[in-house]
Amino acid sequence: MKTMQIPYQNCHVTIKCGENIAETELKSLSQIRSLLIITDDKLKTLYSHIIGDLPVIIVPEGEKAKSIETYSLVIRELLNRQIDKTWVLVALGGGSISDLTGFVANTYKRGLSYVNIPTTLLAQIDASIGGKNALNIGNIKNQIGTVYQPKEIIIDSILLSTLPQIQFNSGMAEAIKYALLFDESLFDQIENKSFTLPEMIFRCAELKAQITSRDEFDLSERKALNFGHTVGHALESLSQFYLSHGEAVAWGMIWEINPNLRPRLKKVLTQYSLLPEIPFGPEVIFGHILTDKKKENDFITLAKIEKIGRYQLVKQNLAAWQKELAHEHLW
Repeated sequence: MKTMQIPYQNCHVTIKCGENIAETELKSLSQIRSLLIITDDKLKTLYSHIIGDLPVIIVPEGEKAKSIETYSLVIRELLNRQIDKTWVLVALGGGSISDLTGFVANTYKRGLSYVNIPTTLLAQIDASIGGKNALNIGNIKNQIGTVYQPKEIIIDSILLSTLPQIQFNSGMAEAIKYALLFDESLFDQIENKSFTLPEMIFRCAELKAQITSRDEFDLSERKALNFGHTVGHALESLSQFYLSHGEAVAWGMIWEINPNLRPRLKKVLTQYSLLPEIPFGPEVIFGHILTDKKKENDFITLAKIEKIGRYQLVKQNLAAWQKELAHEHLW
């Protein structure tokens, strides 16, 4: 097992990475704190051996977990069970469940501790790390949220053995994002499929930990992690989440990357089946980008990648960007 300690403004977060560690780590934690699991019905069945006899709140699968209605349901359930500030919430699931649990933990009785046990590749290398949480408003993603750090993140690669291929590929989109931004060697390994899964997970988690520790509240360099997500979130919303997060972000990266790198990136994303056909035109997509929480007046901050492993943050005028992309053959 590998361990990282991430310093943040008001706390340190422990990340533990390994294989077959979730059950043991959860059992150890339950001996010193009262735990309550937040998960969905399918995961409760899959990981019953990890949950044991711990109390559970069941929430809907996927993005439905991030609704105001689900949030209210969980808060009411915590009140009914008389959960107080001595308890620790445990998010057992993907990014939607960690988003919901983090927001609940931050807002219920003005703050409970929580632990993330991510069960998808996407959550293990990205969503569970850094403290961001969010709820959706209808089909508009992440309009309500805070930054609130978990007490601990337990990354167990064996949990990915039950992951459907489409969800594994979705996580690979985020791994490709990290490689494009920060690590040319990692990109080469992903391109050639020469990586080992535990090492790739640890490297991506390490990169996310480093940048979020330096910029916890998204004021400067953490904005680079939104690479591909401006267009990606628009596509997710427009498709009513028919597109996976990875598929949407993959097309977002195609839109945002330097045109000279676009053919190579398309080839890699195609290896992981991440470029399905898109039925929406640029006008519709840009119309939806106007609701993006990152937009400031007529501008949005984008990470421009001129060379793999190196980026620059720029303020992009949306009208100029739309005009520029109108001449590109993106699909």
